[in-house]
Amino acid sequence: MKIELISHSPSETVRIGEKIGKLLKKGSILGLTGNLGAGKTTMIQGIARGLGVDKKQYVRSPSFTLAHQYKGKLPVYHLDLYRLNTKEINSLGYEEYVFGDGVCIIEWIEKMGKVPMEEWLHINLKFLKKEEHRKITVNAKGKYEKLIKELAKIVKPSRPTCQLLAKASRRKC
Repeated sequence: MKIELISHSPSETVRIGEKIGKLLKKGSILGLTGNLGAGKTTMIQGIARGLGVDKKQYVRSPSFTLAHQYKGKLPVYHLDLYRLNTKEINSLGYEEYVFGDGVCIIEWIEKMGKVPMEEWLHINLKFLKKEEHRKITVNAKGKYEKLIKELAKIVKPSRPTCQLLAKASRRKC
């Protein structure tokens, strides 16, 4: 199950991320994909805020350190795999973050090759024609389908997703 959203600005991407963050639970695993500059870190800033990470803890991409940890209502583990190849990732020991006691958010998850988790939330950000507009596709793998349904109640999905959800729930877009 998936939901497609349109963000018109970085601040709206943060707000969408915050709504996603509020729906996450201990052990949640998120993987973000999208081109450089598409807004992955901006989305993660919102997710962290939704998980109670204080605004004073500046959420930034850990491109050179590989991982950052933030304190919120749950620990937030933020991994960035951009500079690594699959072999390096597999020898990294990422399991303690992914299967830890908090929420694990992985930028560039596609660099893992085959994703080792069966259940995770995939968020893809894609540039649209207008400079600051983004298409955000949130795709549920396994148990995250319930989260997609909850998210659809609190954000306005793009038209195709809205029509699909309306048909399933007999609601109007």
